[in-house]
Amino acid sequence: MMFKIYVPDELTYFYADEYGTRYDAPSGDVVEAPYSEDEAVQIVRQLRTDRLYQCDWTQLPDAPLTDAERAQWQAYRQALRDMMDNFQWSVTTWPTL
Repeated sequence: MMFKIYVPDELTYFYADEYGTRYDAPSGDVVEAPYSEDEAVQIVRQLRTDRLYQCDWTQLPDAPLTDAERAQWQAYRQALRDMMDNFQWSVTTWPTL
């Protein structure tokens, strides 16, 4: 039996057999583990929300940032909000500053 194992914090997945041997493509029946794809996407959404919360302070009026730094943070935060619009496993990446 093959398992499709989602790794939400890395935005990827891989296939493995019951012994942990990884494969590029599945052969035979595939079981999603330890999460279904829907569950893994929800975890990605939560990780994204956590990243937004962690940088909320950058948008406060008294944050010790220059206008250029504030603009960079705004762009980063917008990229986080937009990343789920066209989300694809192993294609989408986490935005960076």
